[in-house]
Amino acid sequence: MDFYPSETSLPNPERGRPALVIFPGGAYVNRAPHEGGTIAEYFTKLGFHCFVVQYRVAPHRYPAPQQDGFRAIQLVRANAERFGLDPHQLATIGFSAGGHLAASVGLLYDDTTIDSSAGDEADAQSRRPDVNGLAYPVISSDPAFGHQGSFDNLLGPDVSPELRTRLGLENRVPDDAPPTFLWTTSEDTGVPPRNSFVLFERLHALGIPAEVHCFARGHHGLGLATDWPGTNQWPQLYLGFLRHTAKFNC
Repeated sequence: MDFYPSETSLPNPERGRPALVIFPGGAYVNRAPHEGGTIAEYFTKLGFHCFVVQYRVAPHRYPAPQQDGFRAIQLVRANAERFGLDPHQLATIGFSAGGHLAASVGLLYDDTTIDSSAGDEADAQSRRPDVNGLAYPVISSDPAFGHQGSFDNLLGPDVSPELRTRLGLENRVPDDAPPTFLWTTSEDTGVPPRNSFVLFERLHALGIPAEVHCFARGHHGLGLATDWPGTNQWPQLYLGFLRHTAKFNC
C-alpha cells in the first residue's frame, strides 16, 4: 500500500484528517498508474491522507483482491493515530475493476467466507468504509452489460455460474451499506453506465444515501478526466458529497 501524506490545513484539525483508500482499475489483471498515484496526489492537496492499494491481480483469484482490500481498510484504521487520521472518516475511490473491488469492500464487509485476518491488532478494526466512491465501476456479472473480462480474470476459467452471479454486486447490497458516490459517462463502451445505475437503484430502494453522475462525454478509464471539460468536475462533486452528505472534515 502506497502512502501519500497531506500537509494541507484542516478546517477542524482536532478531528484528524480524512483518509482516502484508492483502488486503481485494470480488469483484475493490472493496476493503472493514472488511477493510483495521480489520484492520490490530487486528493492530498485537498487535505486527505491517501493510500493506494497494490492489491493482487491475476493469476491470483478471488478472494485474494478482496482480502487485500479489507486488509487495507483495517490497517489504515489501526494506524489512525500514527497518521493523524479520524478512523471514522475513511472513504474509498475505485476505478473500473478497482471500482468492483471498492464496492466489494463496501458491500461484503460482513461476508464471513472472505477471511482477511492476519493475527494482529488490525483484525479488530472494522472492514467497512464510511463512504464508498466508485468511478465507472464494474458491478454486474450479467452477460448483457457486465464486463466479462474482469470476472474472467478475478474468478478464473473453472468458476461456477453461481459464484459468478454472486459476485455481481447489485445483488449483494446490505441494509447498512455505506453512503455511495458513483460517476460514469454516456460514452463508456468498456463498462456500460448501466453498471452504476443498477447499484444506485438498489441503494436508493434501501434508503442509503447515494449519488450518481453520468457525464455526457468521455471514454472508459479517464481517471481525473483532466482533458474532459464537464467530466473533470467529478472530484469536486465527490468532495461535496463527502462534506455535505457524509459530514467529512475536508
